[in-house]
Amino acid sequence: MISSVKRSVIAALISLIFFSGFAQSNTVSSSTNIDKARAKLSAVAEEVCLNSLKKITAEMEFSKEAMEAVGGQLISLKAKELSVDLTQAYKNAFILNEAEAEKIVTGKFDDAHNNAIILESVKKMATLKVSLPEPIQYLIDKSSKQTLSGIEGEFTARLFTEYLKQQGK
Repeated sequence: MISSVKRSVIAALISLIFFSGFAQSNTVSSSTNIDKARAKLSAVAEEVCLNSLKKITAEMEFSKEAMEAVGGQLISLKAKELSVDLTQAYKNAFILNEAEAEKIVTGKFDDAHNNAIILESVKKMATLKVSLPEPIQYLIDKSSKQTLSGIEGEFTARLFTEYLKQQGK
């Protein structure tokens, strides 16, 4: 019998196969503020996906040695793929105008506004009758333990807003 955590891992890996957008690169060849801001948001997406996958695999019955031998590299690779898929699935959250890009590049975030959005979004997501994508669940868990700020808060507020919009909320 497969545990719910293992099912989540399997579902996450299967979703990698079915998402479109594998060809999108996380590298930036241009130096515009919009490109720089997107690169920063992509880095956060990759970190979130990596931490999400690490959390799942830590809950599974892997030996520490097995994880170090194989799992670490596999998880890093899957996190990169998942972050591309995540930013593709919720790409409208990461469409930036020049003013938004400037704020991200210069680090001028409205943490109070972003956290208000995060808190309201978490309340709305609690009413949904669907399983949340693992990176979103990871961010919900993290935001319940600490206030998210800076680029991470900006990323989370944008992601949560777009996720709820796609859910019709």
